[in-house]
Amino acid sequence: MYLLLYGEALNEKRWDFLYFKYWNILEMIARGKDYVGRPLLDWQGNTIHNKKHEARKIRDDAKELVFELLREDLSTIYSETSFSFNLKQGKISELIQIWYRHRNCVVHRGACLPNDATSCSRINPQYVCCKNAYDEMVQSRASDGYLNSLQDIVRIYYLLKEAYRGVKPQNEVKCKYDILII
Repeated sequence: MYLLLYGEALNEKRWDFLYFKYWNILEMIARGKDYVGRPLLDWQGNTIHNKKHEARKIRDDAKELVFELLREDLSTIYSETSFSFNLKQGKISELIQIWYRHRNCVVHRGACLPNDATSCSRINPQYVCCKNAYDEMVQSRASDGYLNSLQDIVRIYYLLKEAYRGVKPQNEVKCKYDILII
């Protein structure tokens, strides 16, 4: 199923739908794991505590599940900023917020509408960080580094899935993090 979704994402032309499709792959993989109820950890593996100083547990929350997937599989090899492309919000924990907000805008609004203040709140922190990421890409006139980081992480999972199945990927998949599969 992941490989089918990955193939669909490779053929997608709309940048906002790419966020949606790539996010769905990571969320589907994460939901297939048994993370709910486990201790919630930061990238370095330290337990996260609530305001009462009690250890938090991973909830059935897409962002927490995807973070745990990436933390569990990648944190021993990569730092939390390895996929940042020199972005202002380049930690995995920050990237996940942006990826998920893009995904939600596509699902609930049909598109990412960063210049529409009624659709893209200027008050809610989740929208603000996503809008700031969009503005950063527009100002830099570069490719979307936030989308590039999401694509690279999904490519890693695609390559791992193919390697695990013993299948050589049919198409050359370029990824600057290929050291993971060596």
